[in-house]
Amino acid sequence: MKTILIALGIATYLFILMCLRLYHSSDEYKGNRDLALIQDVLWPVTYLPAWVGVLLLGLLVILARENHKRESELQQYPRLWSL
Repeated sequence: MKTILIALGIATYLFILMCLRLYHSSDEYKGNRDLALIQDVLWPVTYLPAWVGVLLLGLLVILARENHKRESELQQYPRLWSL
């Protein structure tokens, strides 16, 4: 599961990087070179929502796995938990 989350994070990173590269090569970007300094300096901030989403997805998977373990223990030892 960790491998899937890592692959998802890398894919998200590469997708955003590709979008930024396409934008930086566009005529709109070349025409607005005054704003380029701000965009070049703040580019790591543009990745923040994607990484937060990947981290939240990972947390959700971990919580679901722990919940599944707990439920299977309850089914395996029902009297132990009913005391």
